[in-house]
Amino acid sequence: MLCNMSTRWTRRRGFTLMELLVVVGIVGLLIALLLPAVQAARASARSLQCTNNLKQIGLGLHNYLNSLGSFPSGSTVVRTNRVIEQGISWHVFVLPYLELGPMYDDIDPYRDANGGSWKAQQLNIPVFICPSVKTIDFISGRAGYLQLSNYAGVMGAGHGGSFADLEDSHCGDYDTDGLLYPRSGVKMRDVRDGTSNTLAVGERLYIIHPWMLGAWWVRDPDEKMCVNSAKNVRLPINADPKAFGYYKFDRSAPDGAPKNLVLNDLMFGSFHPGGAHFVFADGSVHFLTDSIDFTIYGDLATRNGGEVNHWRE
Repeated sequence: MLCNMSTRWTRRRGFTLMELLVVVGIVGLLIALLLPAVQAARASARSLQCTNNLKQIGLGLHNYLNSLGSFPSGSTVVRTNRVIEQGISWHVFVLPYLELGPMYDDIDPYRDANGGSWKAQQLNIPVFICPSVKTIDFISGRAGYLQLSNYAGVMGAGHGGSFADLEDSHCGDYDTDGLLYPRSGVKMRDVRDGTSNTLAVGERLYIIHPWMLGAWWVRDPDEKMCVNSAKNVRLPINADPKAFGYYKFDRSAPDGAPKNLVLNDLMFGSFHPGGAHFVFADGSVHFLTDSIDFTIYGDLATRNGGEVNHWRE
């Protein structure tokens, strides 16, 4: 008996162009929804690490205080008629309290108020730089570049004439009513506004400096005190140079832009949206927003102004 056998062919069905476009669209939409969340998580992690850095710095300041009876000087000062002598920053004095004692011994800052080993400043100290800052963006390309810190001490706000009145052509005045100004050595009893109401160190972005540099003082022809390690509070947080002016010697400023800012008045600020982190004299870290009332911000920069602030509310 002959059997008629039919062969069944199974046709494999692929994606149509329309289906493929739909899948690609869905994947793209999911990525678009996920990417901001990933970026937000990364920004949050960087902000948390920045807070931890400042907490360590605050702890270092307090351990220094407990050991020596005062907060460190914002900078030592080398008296000279030349511009090449640099004082030592407060960053150096807290090194032993950040488990970096051997580096401190190598620098030997008390020998002549200057640095015995300037090679140390070519080393990157992670606790001195916020992870939101790409250090390489701020360094010159020359060999043997200097590592930077975007954490600067707060010299004060110059209330009631509490400042050294110097030239206004390059570095400007420096305030003396804060915590970390040149030759300061503030004791706990001097912080009469309360340590929880007094700024110690904050974030900076615009024209930042090597972490080891303090200040240089020149008396010829005009007396100058150029402070790298700390700044006055004379401008709002994240002040826009387009509105307030650029640093007088900022070569990257747009052509024709106003250049009226002096070195000691450069603003505090950060890459964190909406403000910047500061460590206070009590060691606590707080995020101050761009919108903080400038009077309150200035009051926080002083240690003994007698102001009653409700900045936390």
